[in-house]
Amino acid sequence: MQDKQRAVKVAASLPTPPPETAMKSFTITLEDINSAFGISAETLSAIAKSYGVSEEQIIMRALTQWAKTEIPDLDLDTPHLSQDQLNILLERRRKLGASDEANSPSLHDMFKQMAREQGAADENDAMLKPPHGGNS
Repeated sequence: MQDKQRAVKVAASLPTPPPETAMKSFTITLEDINSAFGISAETLSAIAKSYGVSEEQIIMRALTQWAKTEIPDLDLDTPHLSQDQLNILLERRRKLGASDEANSPSLHDMFKQMAREQGAADENDAMLKPPHGGNS
């Protein structure tokens, strides 16, 4: 905890950067269990301990890996995305049927969509399976 307090004091003593370069932060809330939507705090902590780093470092590493798979030609030594890279991300958003101003679907909406998709998959599975296990 002292390391975090020290980092805050150092950051506070630095001049305020311009808004476009200011560090951004956010808070995440981890669930009690692992799921398709995230890992538990216990799992995050175990992964961090296994590497000897903080939970924050593990999250940043995961986000970096995700960005490398999602953004073509991502150069980690370049501080900003190119216009082509931004266009690719905006095009993906457009293809998903969302506008730039729209918020992401809620977790509730995502669960409803998953349930609909699972229901369709279950119906397809039922059509492929012969009744009575194929025995007449």
